[in-house]
Amino acid sequence: MRPIFILALIFALAHDFPATGAQPSTSDQVKKLVAVLQSNAPQKDKADACRELARIGNKDAVAPLAALLPDEKLSHMARYGLETIPDPSVDKALRAALDKVQGKPLVGVIGSIGVRRDAKAVKPLTKLLHSPDPDVAQAAARSLGRSATPPPPRLSRPP
Repeated sequence: MRPIFILALIFALAHDFPATGAQPSTSDQVKKLVAVLQSNAPQKDKADACRELARIGNKDAVAPLAALLPDEKLSHMARYGLETIPDPSVDKALRAALDKVQGKPLVGVIGSIGVRRDAKAVKPLTKLLHSPDPDVAQAAARSLGRSATPPPPRLSRPP
């Protein structure tokens, strides 16, 4: 009898029970977080919004996050939010940012392109290999190594 009780307790603790109150939809949550990004909220609030958008973000969050890419203080968090959004508009926004940002934000954008393995970015990244900024050139080389290389094959078990 005791093992059954322990198993039931483990199951109950591991199971994610729904909250009793009505939860806002993901779309509503994204809209609220985007509103924070577009407001005069403090940097910490915007960073927190980026962090949450990394978890629940969708296509609606791409442009507001991309608008933060040139910001020295929020570029990293904006990229964090963008990298996980499963939409091709993210890749397009990151490629567009290559011509709009400079310095450390540019190095970060290049790295995010590599994280997302954007094959369409090979040509602009190749141009950046000749950048006078060694950090940009090195980031472009790393990103090209990820973007121009297919992902590793999935290992299968022998028959």
